[in-house]
Amino acid sequence: MSLNVCHVSVYADDDMDAVDLVLPARVPVVSLLPEIVDLVTAGPTGPREPWQLTTVSGAVLDESIALQDQGIGDGDLLLLSPARPRLPVFGRTDLVTAVIAAAPARGDTRALRVTTGLVAASAGALACLAGRSAGPASVLTAGALWCVVAGAAVAATRSGRGLWVCGPLTCLTVLMAALCGALAVPGPFGAPHALLAAATAGAASLVLLRLGVGSSVASTASACGGLLATVAMSGAVVWELPSHSAGVLLALLALGGLSVAPRLSVAIGGLAPAPSLSDEPHPDADRGASAGHRVLIGLVLGACAAAGVGSAVVAIACLRGSGHWVPGAAFCAVVGAALLLRSRCYAAGRCRWALTLSGTSALTAGFAIVAAQYGQWAAAVAVCAGVAAIAHEGSGETSPVASRSLEVFEYAVLAAVVPVACAVLDVFSLVRTASLI
Repeated sequence: MSLNVCHVSVYADDDMDAVDLVLPARVPVVSLLPEIVDLVTAGPTGPREPWQLTTVSGAVLDESIALQDQGIGDGDLLLLSPARPRLPVFGRTDLVTAVIAAAPARGDTRALRVTTGLVAASAGALACLAGRSAGPASVLTAGALWCVVAGAAVAATRSGRGLWVCGPLTCLTVLMAALCGALAVPGPFGAPHALLAAATAGAASLVLLRLGVGSSVASTASACGGLLATVAMSGAVVWELPSHSAGVLLALLALGGLSVAPRLSVAIGGLAPAPSLSDEPHPDADRGASAGHRVLIGLVLGACAAAGVGSAVVAIACLRGSGHWVPGAAFCAVVGAALLLRSRCYAAGRCRWALTLSGTSALTAGFAIVAAQYGQWAAAVAVCAGVAAIAHEGSGETSPVASRSLEVFEYAVLAAVVPVACAVLDVFSLVRTASLI
């Protein structure tokens, strides 16, 4: 060992390979620990926690003393492990020790922090939307906020931040883009505002996806939802459709998008099978499979969001008296049942959660329509359904007869979507009153 440096090998707590390091011999250990952790553990992963260095004999190095003063020389082996507090061990039952030992694990507050940030930013966007009477100032403010959020998303991605940071920033970037699109159209809010907002959100999502900024799943989901909403709002603007018709069209497009999502993910991920068995296997099969899963999850999330929004629009229009409540409630129920039945076909947890939440929201929209007419019966049905759902404990395996029955029921529900949608759109009335001469 020289006077200034020492050559040591550091093992991680859960790794079998050592990392050879050249460390300053006269610098306190506490100053070296952050760099040692980044080098040995291949960068920061998860929330920060205290670390410690120990020798092979188990002696913990004092953080306030240099390596040379603790007898560490060239060729020594050190173990890097999380610093766990040492509790005193008593030979008798101690109440304080029992309470400390039974304490629950330290919870992860990242979800709470991200949720709080999203709520605060969304409230700011709504405030900007409410102040649109100020004229160009609201548009300029929204544009400046969009640039700030987009810059934060780019900086977070380039600095290697995790999905807990990049994902919400991606969603906020798309939200601010949609806000700018809605504020750019003058006049009272209507289909043109929704059309430009959806188109701007879809374009911003595609740009983020192309540049590799933020979460690819969030960008794919927002691009899918924005594209579906753009197509639906384009029809509403061109043919001057009422709001419930636009909602029906959006929900139908979402169901169609769910049907083609697996094929699109296979095509985009390059997972098509080889033309013959003699061809060479795909060189990047693992990478293509991961990309295909991300694309599939994003498409499913976007389509589920579009279906939920479409059902909500239909329910709001029916509650306002824009359409008859019976076809509207039936349409929301059919869409919700189709989404819930489709959730059993996916292995990814996020796809199942998205389909379940979207289907539940559609059924809730239908329940709101029925509750406005028959509140007592709707309450009884909802309470009984909730109790049955809570009390049911699935065995994890479904019998072939039950699986086939669910499949047939799903086909029946999907077959009922188009007639019920035609009833909501008053197509049958139009045909009945149309003159053939």
